[in-house]
Amino acid sequence: GQDRYFLEKIVIKEIFAPLYNINGTMYVFDFINSGILNFSPGGQLQNKVEMKFNLSLDFKREMCVDEKTGKAFAIFEPNGFTEVKEINVNTGNINQTYKIPYPFIKKIKAHDNYIYFLYKGNQYSDTRFLSRLRLN
Repeated sequence: GQDRYFLEKIVIKEIFAPLYNINGTMYVFDFINSGILNFSPGGQLQNKVEMKFNLSLDFKREMCVDEKTGKAFAIFEPNGFTEVKEINVNTGNINQTYKIPYPFIKKIKAHDNYIYFLYKGNQYSDTRFLSRLRLN
């Protein structure tokens, strides 16, 4: 039993390759092979670009996409604070980084150039508050 647990938790990494429809094009963010694949509406592979940002130890293996603007974001957590980094889907590089000024953020979503998230307040330890951050 312990050998199986060790294999599943330590040795074998769970596949993380989310699929998003961004402006009518399907994008697969293949974090195992460090690539972004985009497919036409007919299912044909159009392009594959390499990405390196996912190799950072601060990467939380979480993403969100703003369906209105077509921007994709990767979520990082250095030193207990959260950073949302905009991914350029054409190059695989990071365009811009947005730092959220609250620790221990949950449920990050993007819509219409805003990042929405829940954070814990200082006064009430069990209460979470909804906030948003405007993107440039």
